Amino acid sequence: MTEYRVIPWAEACAVHGAEWHAIGLERGLTPTLLPEWTRIIVETLTDPRAVRVLVGTDGARLVSLLPFHVRSDHVSRIPVRILEPISSVVSYHAQLVTRAEPDALLRALIKTRREIAWDIVRLAGVLLESPSALAIAAVARTEGLTLNEWPGEASPYVQLGATSEQLLASRDKRDRYRIRKHAKDFAATPGATERWYGPGDDMEALLQAILHVEAGSWKQAAGVAISADPRETEYCRRLLHWLAATDRLFANVYFVGAEPIAYNLSYTWNGTIGCMKGTYLQNFANLSLGHHAQDQQIFRFADAGGQECDFLGDAEPYKLGWTSTTRRHSDFFLYAPRGRGRLLGFAQRLRNRLRNSVGPDKVPG
Repeated sequence: MTEYRVIPWAEACAVHGAEWHAIGLERGLTPTLLPEWTRIIVETLTDPRAVRVLVGTDGARLVSLLPFHVRSDHVSRIPVRILEPISSVVSYHAQLVTRAEPDALLRALIKTRREIAWDIVRLAGVLLESPSALAIAAVARTEGLTLNEWPGEASPYVQLGATSEQLLASRDKRDRYRIRKHAKDFAATPGATERWYGPGDDMEALLQAILHVEAGSWKQAAGVAISADPRETEYCRRLLHWLAATDRLFANVYFVGAEPIAYNLSYTWNGTIGCMKGTYLQNFANLSLGHHAQDQQIFRFADAGGQECDFLGDAEPYKLGWTSTTRRHSDFFLYAPRGRGRLLGFAQRLRNRLRNSVGPDKVPG
């Protein structure tokens, strides 16, 4: 019989880290849900002192594990306490980490309200049609909880299983021309070089190249550059070192002379390349380096025997140039059965009924 309890973050890592990792491998979860990557998220993007872990054990055997924190926010100007898994801070294709059916873990999470004050549970970026997504809907029904679902990212992915030459030949004439032109334009740029990074390379030098490109890209003006946020910078630093140490780093940087002008950062995992971040300097926009860097990653990974390119993130045009096939995600909100959560849930049900009857564009607020 599985017993659930909430323990401190440090204890969970020390006692259950190895089995947590094993569950991730058994269930084919993405590496963002493993303890090593989760530790980087917790220690750079959250307050580790506020992170607790719901663990389910059967004797000495770990069955389920869910790291979470409770943060303060506002919904329609009403202060609320939101419980969210650490996977809601950062993850790709979020699912629940469990050897059993995820329903039991979710019910145990709901019961934490007896000892932890929260109004809403937010589970973000959950892979649709996964056991976790189905369990969220099922538990909401059986427990009589209000469930609100917001459509999330639709992440494109393309099957490889071919050489770069075969992949290029499979593209239509326009795509082949575009890919070749981008490569030719970069090669014709005076002082242009490409560098690939992996185990044994200088990760601090790679980080500085990434920060330089981010600071000179469109992301700086948009307020989303890694270089503009010390926490994001430290997260990136820690992640680069871990990916390189575990031989999962897949990164290319483009230079003109000594200046980095574009990069693409990915990880490799079970035959898949996960494309996380990339951009280019604005004054080199004419070279279409974002497209070129991504194309070259796909071709290099395909020639190494890779089976899939997972673009991660949302369905942006440059990704859809490769494929229209996507994995869909949603953000789920479960409202507490009592107190403020119950009132907010009641208001949300009324809003949903109004939206369904008159259409979302006619609902105020």
